Amino acid sequence: MLEEDILDFLTEKKTLDEIRSELNINKKKLKRKLKSMLQDEIIESDGDYYWKKSEKSVRIHTSYIPIVLLIAIVILGFYLRIYHIDYPVIGYHNWKDEHYLGEARNFARDGFFKYGFFVPVWDYPGLRYDPSGAHSDTFPLVSILGGVFFMIFGIKLWVARMITILASTISIILMYFIIKKLFNREDIAIVSSFLTSISPLFVFYAHNFQLVNMGLPLMLFSIFFYLKWIDNEKWWYFVLASFCITLSTMTKYSFLVGIIPILFIFPFGRIKSWRKYFKQYLSAFLIFLMFPTWYIYSTQIVAKEFSTHSKVSSYIQPEKILTSHWWKMMESYIRDNYTMLGFYFAILGVILLLVGYIHLKKRNTGEKFLLGCFVGIMGFIFIMAGKLEGHSYHQFPVAPFVVMFISYFIVKIGDFSQRLKVEGKGVPFMNLIIIFLLLVVLFPPMRESANRQFDTQFFGLDVAGEYLKEHKSPGEWVMHSSHQAYGLLWHADMKGTRGIPRTVEDIKFAEEKLNASWVFTYNFCYPRGQVCFEVYSKPYEDSWSYIKNHYSLKQIAFVRSSKGNIPVYYLLKKGGTFDENELNSIIQSKNINHRDYEYTKGIQRMYYVNVEK
Repeated sequence: MLEEDILDFLTEKKTLDEIRSELNINKKKLKRKLKSMLQDEIIESDGDYYWKKSEKSVRIHTSYIPIVLLIAIVILGFYLRIYHIDYPVIGYHNWKDEHYLGEARNFARDGFFKYGFFVPVWDYPGLRYDPSGAHSDTFPLVSILGGVFFMIFGIKLWVARMITILASTISIILMYFIIKKLFNREDIAIVSSFLTSISPLFVFYAHNFQLVNMGLPLMLFSIFFYLKWIDNEKWWYFVLASFCITLSTMTKYSFLVGIIPILFIFPFGRIKSWRKYFKQYLSAFLIFLMFPTWYIYSTQIVAKEFSTHSKVSSYIQPEKILTSHWWKMMESYIRDNYTMLGFYFAILGVILLLVGYIHLKKRNTGEKFLLGCFVGIMGFIFIMAGKLEGHSYHQFPVAPFVVMFISYFIVKIGDFSQRLKVEGKGVPFMNLIIIFLLLVVLFPPMRESANRQFDTQFFGLDVAGEYLKEHKSPGEWVMHSSHQAYGLLWHADMKGTRGIPRTVEDIKFAEEKLNASWVFTYNFCYPRGQVCFEVYSKPYEDSWSYIKNHYSLKQIAFVRSSKGNIPVYYLLKKGGTFDENELNSIIQSKNINHRDYEYTKGIQRMYYVNVEK
């Protein structure tokens, strides 16, 4: 590093020519560096001579301040992520939450190889699929880790969520070191880590026990080790980079997008010396074979064994981009993930990058990498269009790229602000002031977006689940309302169907073949939020009539309003009958219990009645 060389040489006063002669470097480059070091108060000058400031002063400026800021940012990010760490599985996307929580619990109880090599077992097999729940899937890394920690600390929600929260927090640190390595600047590295710490997507989903939380730091680790390899050519960095991107891709196939910006900064000069690097390239290739090996094993052997399927090709639907519905959903997800203001900053960051890239004669590594990020995002959207329409978390693999573009824009605006003059003089620290103000503007909408997602709750799933856990018989299943009712299965610790069967024939099949003797029907349709027993009943008139004539009410939950008691859910058991017209009399004649649910702006109380103890 030039700065370190200068400091090592400046044991006493030296002239510019003495420094240049000793270090044998370009005079113009040296003058620029000395000017920068003077501005940063790393060295001092009386006009003719240069000498370094005290070691204490240098050490504080070059190391302590950025590290202190990074530590503060990491603490902030961790604090935001531990919110509701032990909260019931009733939140936004509790379906996926229960998916991997259930797999982890099953791994902890049954072992990791009961149905094959790390074959996951979920709690909601398809109606006519293998009832064990064993299925084909991507590599269940988060479920494996959850199973291990459940075996050590017990089956507790906070234990599982701590895994994903720590993984997400590590991503904050990785973003700092990656960006610092790419741009050799502290400001953009600090801004990137700060935005990663408060990003609504990362903050909320760190609380959800999902694969994406493991795929993200693995992809970032691969980039970090790759940058280390470019610098010093150590073989183990290249091997670690290959292992991390491979495991990230196995965990969630879409994280393969991380290879694209990596290729944009590949030192192609090393291809000519391929014999020198042959062992490294071969090792990387052999490591990456883990991905197709797992894919073939899962989609062919496991899928055939347990009558499940996993076809990636069916999700590649680029034509979706041409529909108005796709754009409408994207706007909603962008608002959740980055806020609209953050997204506009990212777009402006892309524009600044492209304009600068065209006009600059020499591009630095960071700008080449960002160009690769832009190309990666475009390709990702084209291939993942069908998936992107479904849920906001499918943007996880490219979300770090979006954060980088937001950071790039903010820092570039800060750089431009340094050209401003007041009475012919520049304003001290103007760039830092602008950066700080832009971050202050972004913070409130990002917090509002995260809070909005935390406040999307489907309360009562835990209450009904606890009732089922206490009153179920061994091997019983529950038929439930699907969508956002899957959290019920975690709390009930039992298997369930994927929704209430549409036909009487399917209900009877579930009763006879799966021992499904419970029905849980939730009273809110996602995502519209309106009362929808009526909406459900129209396409299922025969099945709903069958349930009312063969099942009796065991528990009912409701909320109170000016219009009276509004039902939240019904929990029914096979045997007896159910009459909706008798609900008010049932509520009035039984003990009324309640449970309070915490929202960011207050408490929501739900009332429930156990009809039969």
